[in-house]
Amino acid sequence: MAHFSELLEALILDHGRQPRNRGPLPSHTHRAEGLNPLTGDQLEVLLEIDSANSLIVGASFQGTGSSLSLTSASVMTGELKGLDARTAIAQIESTIARLEGDPTPETLPMCEYTILLEIRDVPQRVPCAALAWRTALRALQKGAS
Repeated sequence: MAHFSELLEALILDHGRQPRNRGPLPSHTHRAEGLNPLTGDQLEVLLEIDSANSLIVGASFQGTGSSLSLTSASVMTGELKGLDARTAIAQIESTIARLEGDPTPETLPMCEYTILLEIRDVPQRVPCAALAWRTALRALQKGAS
């Protein structure tokens, strides 16, 4: 576990300092805002979905929060790009369940996403990590904005 905690710390430092996909997405078709009232973290998730094939062709976020919530949003936007909306919803729901402790034995490849999931071992940090994912799910479920 020490190995994963070191990887998680490095991931948070990297994405916390240089978040990917942070900023406006003028061509967005879907958006939602999320708030973690316990920490004050606020995020807006913006998605651009191609209406011809339901593919997420753009994903970004804006807002303020802890390094963990920004890291999670940064990783999430990278994970969602290229997925169709239905697959993205399934991925998001699975991620939230895993963060909240779902013991699904599915083996996942080692990547930033699987490292991020290790935060579930620190329950008080799970709401920070889940904020972006919950916000993206709302954006997808609401439909075009």
